[in-house]
Amino acid sequence: MTNVISKLGYKHGFEDLNKAGMYKRGRKKWNRELGYTDWSKIVKFTEYKSTADLVDPHYTSKDCSRCGCVNRDLKGEKFECKRCGLTINKQLNAPVNIYLKMEGLPHDVRWFDENVMGGFTQTGAEWKAADELVRSL
Repeated sequence: MTNVISKLGYKHGFEDLNKAGMYKRGRKKWNRELGYTDWSKIVKFTEYKSTADLVDPHYTSKDCSRCGCVNRDLKGEKFECKRCGLTINKQLNAPVNIYLKMEGLPHDVRWFDENVMGGFTQTGAEWKAADELVRSL
């Protein structure tokens, strides 16, 4: 996997996850699976072949990638912003926020404009409506 992403030639961003804080009391199966994961190995292999940055993981899935409003209701597959009305797949919202943090960029409606680097449509997303970004699989 790291061979493929390092050949792209881009800078890569990863969440700086605290594995010790993710263990839960009474969740034996979750704790066992978490113990087997080694995210740091992926980061180290990527750093060996290209550039990788660690970003603060706080609110990467709760922030609206368009306006920055915090949405604490994360039920379902969609992220719906109560302030700007953005509806986006949660699995696409978090990487956009990681990218913005990695580059030190603010949340801005203009990032979703088609005239700016394709308006994030390069990530496999398609425009469903003028203000709605949807990932189709």
